[in-house]
Amino acid sequence: MTTTTIACISTADIAKAKVVPALLSVSYISLVAVSSRDKQKAQQFVDENCSNDTNKCVGMTHDEVLEDKDIDAVYVPLPSKVRNPFISKALNNNKHIYSEKPFGGTVNELKSILDMATKLNLQWIDGTMWYHILYVQKKWKRYYTIVISWAR
Repeated sequence: MTTTTIACISTADIAKAKVVPALLSVSYISLVAVSSRDKQKAQQFVDENCSNDTNKCVGMTHDEVLEDKDIDAVYVPLPSKVRNPFISKALNNNKHIYSEKPFGGTVNELKSILDMATKLNLQWIDGTMWYHILYVQKKWKRYYTIVISWAR
């Protein structure tokens, strides 16, 4: 099986708590970098969260990740304000995208990103996490119970 190299574009809490541990647990994915605007902060994150003998992860800046030809994909949990421009830059640098947050741009921005990914034969996955939170699942279950009781 081919190994996919991935970089995490942030030292956000979701990366630390959920995504980085998950990526490190998958045998066919190699987390090779974590980036931040501050390279030292990225390296500190790597030292604290990515240390194991089989992982060769390093701290980088966002631009270094984009320029690295050996990175196949990027996980992007950046805030909505900067996420879409970063996704476009990453696609233009031949990176597959796994982005967090619900897509907050306009329909035209979404179409532009999807068209770009299609044209470049790259994948974009929206990893929206809110629906998977136990609280939300319980609320949906309650909602469906109410709807079913009204329908009777």
